[in-house]
Parts: sequence; C-alpha cells; structure tokens
Amino acid sequence: MRTASLRSIACVATFMMRWLIPRLYDFNALHRNIEVRLSATDAPVDFARNGIDIAIRRGKPPWPRNVLASPFLTDRVGPVCAPALLEGRNRLRVSDLRHYKLLHAETSLQAWSDWARHVESVEVDIKKSQGFEHTYFMLEAAASGLGIGIASHPLVEHDLQSGRLVAPFGFTPTGKFYCVLHAKQATGNAKIEAFRSWIVGVAQRSRLDVGPRESRQGKRIARSSGHAVH
Repeated sequence: MRTASLRSIACVATFMMRWLIPRLYDFNALHRNIEVRLSATDAPVDFARNGIDIAIRRGKPPWPRNVLASPFLTDRVGPVCAPALLEGRNRLRVSDLRHYKLLHAETSLQAWSDWARHVESVEVDIKKSQGFEHTYFMLEAAASGLGIGIASHPLVEHDLQSGRLVAPFGFTPTGKFYCVLHAKQATGNAKIEAFRSWIVGVAQRSRLDVGPRESRQGKRIARSSGHAVH
C-alpha cells in the first residue's frame, strides 16, 4: 500500500504534546496510508511558503480570507494546581488567590486578568505572578506544588482525570476555539479532509465539557462567592 503524507501539521507545542499526540494512534489506525508530520510552531502560517497543509490554532473569526477554519474544541480556561496546595480547603474565592503564588506562561500574560474579569469582574495582579517561558513548564510547576497556574482545559485534561491537578474554579469559556485551518485552494484534498473529519469527530466523542469533578468545584466556588462560574 502506498503511503501519502501530510506535508506538515503546524501546532502549538503544548497542545501537540498534551492533546494531539496521545490521540494520533487512532488516526494512524484509521488511515494507515497517511503519514502525519508534525511541526511545533505558533507563528503566522503561510501554507504555500511554509510547506504546511494544516495548522491548529486557538482563536476566533475573522480568519484570513484565503483560509478555511473548522472549530473542534471550545476554549475554556481556569486555575489549576496540585491538590495538596489547597490544604484541604473546601471553598475558595477569587479574592483568596492573593494568598497563593500565581503562575503564568510568558506567551499568555493576560490569561489571569482575562479570567478574573469573566468570573468576578476583579483584577489579578500579574506583577505577583511567576512567569515561565513555555506553558508546559508552567503546568509542571503547578503540578509540583509551586503555585496556581492558569490553563486551557484540553492542556490539563489528563492531569485532572488522574488527580495530578485540580481545578478549584472549574473552567470558563473565553469565546475562542481550537480550529483546524487550511488554505481554501486545498479544499477537496483527501488527506486534509481525512484529518479534519477525524479531529472534529474525536473532539465530539471526547465531550470535553465540564466533568462531574469540575462541576462540583465550580458550584462550590459559586456558592462561596455569590457569583456563578460557567
């Protein structure tokens, strides 16, 4: 059987490591004749110049006129930390965060401020937050108990399921989506369509909505603060 290859799928490294690669075995099993080549980058994509067939990006419309976008995951963000860091506390308010070291990725400097405005319309002092060069480093620091990080749900899904991390406030929609992007002129390309259909289907089956544990955490915070956390 001849093997065709997708020239490259460009994706942010942390999403690639924590969400995409663990699921690629499924694509490989379904499409043994398509070889997937991954490229870790978040730079603006020029499909023709960069030799890229597909880009996975987090964002929202409008997209460039020559690009088609297929949303497959809703972006939801929330604070995460090691369970031991909370010292058995059952309730936590946004105002309680001042008692903890906050962690952020240098590529997402506004993540804390944006999240706080969504849930309680308060400010979080980013000057007191410790920065890390990459999101992956920040999440490892949070899991190690160094502080409370802020992350998009797909990046921490497995850590939440295993209990390595907890999300004391649940997760809040940002209005953005994880999307598969490709050039309009590539419409009808069988390899691109196979990957696009696969990743949309995987996301639907995963049902990355707020799980039972996150729901309980979010409701607990809402009761303690008087504000609903969605």
